[in-house]
Amino acid sequence: MNCPRCHVQVPAEAARCPGCKLPKPKRLHDTGSRPSPRLKKQKKERSKGASIVLSVSLCLILAVLGGAFYIFVLPMMNPSGPEAQAAVSMVTKLRSLPSNTEGKTVGERMTEEMERSKRVGNLTSYRGWTTKGLKGTRTRFLILFSYEEQGNVVQQAEWIADVNTSSFTPNNDLAREIYDPNKRN
Repeated sequence: MNCPRCHVQVPAEAARCPGCKLPKPKRLHDTGSRPSPRLKKQKKERSKGASIVLSVSLCLILAVLGGAFYIFVLPMMNPSGPEAQAAVSMVTKLRSLPSNTEGKTVGERMTEEMERSKRVGNLTSYRGWTTKGLKGTRTRFLILFSYEEQGNVVQQAEWIADVNTSSFTPNNDLAREIYDPNKRN
């Protein structure tokens, strides 16, 4: 280390400068050298950089883990209904089946029910044909036809469709009125 006053080399074990007898600061006795302000600034910048890298790394790890959870674990916890293609196929099949009314299909009868409501001025909105998965199975699901009448009265026909047996079971009174395989000859 050099003396700050006379710039003479001061040995590490010396308590004073050999040139001007300036006492060596106490903190320099312990370390043997005095850290420069530039070195302190570099250490601070390094620690800032390291904390930024650490933060970005943690965010990336959490993002990857979250994505993996969303893709692999969530679908197993909340199984969706049947495959879309199977659902569309089953809805098409139900709509084309003969209804309980002679000469009309299920689709024609549901349209007739909705048109009757419209004619008398009760129809306010309709959803038409939809499907809804049933918990715990991928081969059975609900097929619904619904419309809303004045006074927030929802008219809805529900059938349970079974992909394995290609069968439809009415799940409420309106569905039984339109198509019930047990009433057919």
